[in-house]
Amino acid sequence: MTKGGSELEVWKTIEGHNYEISNHGRVRNKTTKKIRKLELHDGKYLRIKLNKRNYRVHRLVGLYFISNPEDKPEINHKDGNTLNNHIDNLEWVTAKENTMHAIKTGLIKRLDRDTVINIYYDFWVRHMFMKEVIEKYNVTKNVAESIKYKTAYKDILSNVKLQLVIDK
Repeated sequence: MTKGGSELEVWKTIEGHNYEISNHGRVRNKTTKKIRKLELHDGKYLRIKLNKRNYRVHRLVGLYFISNPEDKPEINHKDGNTLNNHIDNLEWVTAKENTMHAIKTGLIKRLDRDTVINIYYDFWVRHMFMKEVIEKYNVTKNVAESIKYKTAYKDILSNVKLQLVIDK
């Protein structure tokens, strides 16, 4: 297969709908063959509304065209362009693999030690709400939660301990 999709476009029926998804990331009506217009959601992902339900196009391409023998939960855009839903640009990954790819390609930046500790402190000592932390540090909810519960940045957070002190 060539990058950019010069090979034959293949269509598969989207289960439960009168629509088809292609290996190029397009959606069409099964009967009329008319291509459906895709909607840009949150300025990031293309999606399509079918029978009052929204579907992310990259996930449809993954589900119908890319084998997933390890049952990985997420679809990664290899080139970092979330609008490029061609089969050659997509792969199944774990959440960790997706994050590592984004860091490696510069899509997201790894936070420095002080910022990670400050986020953790703001949650557990200052009792800040998730929304406040997200806005203060300009991080995603996933990043904030992973720091709060020490599921990421373990190299930094493994040595951070909180101690309860009760004054008499």
